[in-house]
Order: sequence, then structure tokens, then C-alpha cells
Amino acid sequence: MYGYSLKHYNYWKSKYPNLEWSLGMFGENLTIDDLDETKIHIGDTFKVGNAILEVTQHREPCYKLGIRFDNMRIVKQFWNTTMCGVYFKVLQTGFVKADDTFTRLSSDIGNLTIAELYKNKRAEKGIE
Repeated sequence: MYGYSLKHYNYWKSKYPNLEWSLGMFGENLTIDDLDETKIHIGDTFKVGNAILEVTQHREPCYKLGIRFDNMRIVKQFWNTTMCGVYFKVLQTGFVKADDTFTRLSSDIGNLTIAELYKNKRAEKGIE
């Protein structure tokens, strides 16, 4: 399951003001009000609705994002931020609805944050 922050939308809307914007533009299953990749660690767990989710990794952009935005430049622009979103493993299935609270249950601060992992992957790929 892929989650992306609603707060990131403002950044992208300023870069692509002529697009028709709607939630899910980044392919996310969950648009979360404030998902900060610099404060979320691999292994952290969250509750939303009746579901429990565990952070597993960051998202790497691909050509499909360029197709969605009708501009392939977004792929590199996406890489050059830490606004990558988060992939979750579903630990407990459950009903989730709009306006449910996204609550951290535990944090594994010994692990890298999503932003750190993403930056490492970007460096490994030689993306500037």
C-alpha cells in the first residue's frame, strides 16, 4: 500500500499549475494529511481506521509518473526531493474512511528514515 502526503501536493501544484489536480495523482492508495518522510523510519507502525500499517520502503518514481503528468521531467524532479511517499505492509486489515486519524503506534528510531533511505538510493543511482 502506497501513502503520499497531501501537504506535498502544494509543492507540485506550483510546478504544474495547469494540470487538473485530484487526490491519487501520485498513484497512492492513501492520501495522508501530513506524511513527513524525514520523520518516518523503516519499521514504524501506524493505525488508520481499523487497519495497522508498517513502513517498509520509499517509492522510486518511474516513467508512469511522467505519463500521468504528461511531462517526463517530473521523474527527475521527484528524485530531487525527499517527498517520495511511503510503502506500507498491512499488518491488520480494516475499514479506512476519509477523515480517519493516522496515528503512529511505534517508531523504530534505530532504522533509517524514509528520506535518508531515498537519498542513499538516489546517490547509488547517481541522480543529481
